[in-house]
Amino acid sequence: MAEPLVSILVPTYNQVPEYLSAAIQSARLQTIPVEVCVCDDGSDPSQENVVRSAWLEDGDATIKYTWQSNGGVASALNGCLEMATSDWIAWLPSDDLYTADHLQIMLEAVEAELSMVSGYTSAWPVAYSSYEEGVPIPQARWPAAQFPSREKQFEALQRGCFINAATLLWHRSVFDEVGGWDPRMAHAQDAEHILRCAERYSFLAVHHYGVRRRLHPKQMIHPLRDPAERAKKEADMAYLKERYGVTGGVWVPEEPKQLH
Repeated sequence: MAEPLVSILVPTYNQVPEYLSAAIQSARLQTIPVEVCVCDDGSDPSQENVVRSAWLEDGDATIKYTWQSNGGVASALNGCLEMATSDWIAWLPSDDLYTADHLQIMLEAVEAELSMVSGYTSAWPVAYSSYEEGVPIPQARWPAAQFPSREKQFEALQRGCFINAATLLWHRSVFDEVGGWDPRMAHAQDAEHILRCAERYSFLAVHHYGVRRRLHPKQMIHPLRDPAERAKKEADMAYLKERYGVTGGVWVPEEPKQLH
């Protein structure tokens, strides 16, 4: 079996089994060698059963699994990261999907850009792509936008996080420099980590719809109807405002292109 080119992080917590199974399937069937790192954040045994079923399927991907006491998404992501061995890192939420060629296209885009510049990890150590909402039928498309400078990119992120973390591809050197996800963040761990990276790096936008975001009643936005969870979100946003000068919400992207 070929060495994995990308480690795909899949944090999960009591996910709908069919969604988790589909996410792992889309990860392990990538057209390049990958490893799938699943961290179960204190779920009931059904989550491990889904992963064990995936081990029995045919495929070239290595699937790794660990269970930990419930600590939140950031803690589970860090648990996934500890298992990862590849030079490139991606994050697939356990209810979303990759197209089969997603990571191959992302790596090829990075390599094409790097062929025109000097320095492997210093040029485009972070890339992100466009994405679609809706499974199995896409309902909207969100295009990735490239900025002329890191400063302009950071200013746009201060107004609102327009990057879906499921589309990101990081070189491992990024985590050596900025660290993993902050477990103090209950609902904005992705935006905080993106901002932390954006302070140091320009991101490459890849105009490719390789991620499909599933819309369903148990998404993270729905728990925010609970007053206690809303209070945690407000605390997250207050930190982002103080630390990074954020003025907008966590998810304020440009208007999607509706599909007809």
